Amino acid sequence: MKRTQDFGAPGAGAGAGSGRAGDRYRTLYALCFLVGPFFESVTGFGVGLVVTLPLLLRLGIAPANAVVFSLYSQMLVPWGGMAVGTTVGAALAGLPVRELGLVSALLTFPLLGGYLWLFWRFATAEGLRPCSKQRLDDLAWLAALAGLLALCNALVAVPIAGLLATGALLIPRHWRDRRPSPGEWRAAALAAGPYLLVAGLLLITHTLPVLRDALAHLWVWRPAPGWPAFPPFYEVPFWLSATALAFGVAHRFDAANWRAVLADTLEAAWPPTRTTVLFVVMAQLMSDGGVAARLAVGWQHAAGSLALYSAPLMGGLAGLLTASNTASNALLMPLQTALAGGDPRLLAWLAAVQNLAGSNLTALSPIRIEMALALAGLAGGAARVYARAWPLGAGVLILLTATLALLR
Repeated sequence: MKRTQDFGAPGAGAGAGSGRAGDRYRTLYALCFLVGPFFESVTGFGVGLVVTLPLLLRLGIAPANAVVFSLYSQMLVPWGGMAVGTTVGAALAGLPVRELGLVSALLTFPLLGGYLWLFWRFATAEGLRPCSKQRLDDLAWLAALAGLLALCNALVAVPIAGLLATGALLIPRHWRDRRPSPGEWRAAALAAGPYLLVAGLLLITHTLPVLRDALAHLWVWRPAPGWPAFPPFYEVPFWLSATALAFGVAHRFDAANWRAVLADTLEAAWPPTRTTVLFVVMAQLMSDGGVAARLAVGWQHAAGSLALYSAPLMGGLAGLLTASNTASNALLMPLQTALAGGDPRLLAWLAAVQNLAGSNLTALSPIRIEMALALAGLAGGAARVYARAWPLGAGVLILLTATLALLR
């Protein structure tokens, strides 16, 4: 049985576990709540898990526990891949993406609290039990993350809210925990160069009023009647592509390099693009054909006043089965919003519940778990991981259901 140590927050006096154990715990916290969600916000598709799992193993975390901790990288999936799933969900719900992003951020507050409580339990099982001072330190960083997430959704832009909220905390956290030298700062900045560039470009183009307004009205394209306008030079994909091109030029890619990069990009992009378009078109057909409305009426007739409380479970199952918040929203957003019955206030909250339930449960999808097991070298260990990780999904569903009960 693994020995459990107590340790203090940074600056606490030396104690039984205030040195190495405390450093490991603080690194573990940063990986789970900042590093993983940051990379997932930038790229999506489980990349946050791929980045953090090797770091967790290098930290000395037991493989099965490392897989569970790596799932924390998925806790901000509504903003993963520059919030593509939330953007699609807002369009299907008929809501401004800023409204859905902000309400989703507000509903994320209790979810983050649940994640932290489970994190303490998982850390204790790993032999790292934080003392009261360390728990207060954890709460302070979590409150900062939640507050920044809401502010970035409300005042900046939903697609980059997750990136900015986590990225803004990574730098002071790294300084507080590591106290790096100037040389180490330069090395870190060089390694993170592309991420810093794209974050800076997105921040400038989405916050400077003159530039923002000019780009938002330049060559605007509307995919279909009733759908949000698409200003290509304002949206995230353009600046991601511009950053990639700048990186290639700076590194003097030759024709062979460019062909290889383009081939790899197309190969990686085609499956999710195809799947996303298929689900979105199917959702639009369901909505336009009145299928979602009829299903909602039938379900309300069968379940009565309890119909609304099934929203988290249905959204969660869709995310669990598809491993995609975009697919989950495309499948169920028309049905979930039809349950609102025309109430605009309830519509926003139901859409956010669907968005969060489907997004958070992607962490427990078989695709994500098998990917993590392969990275950890735990072939056939799915049962062990699910036995430890199921509270992550159950906690999300319980908290979202309780929130709906309070809103009624």
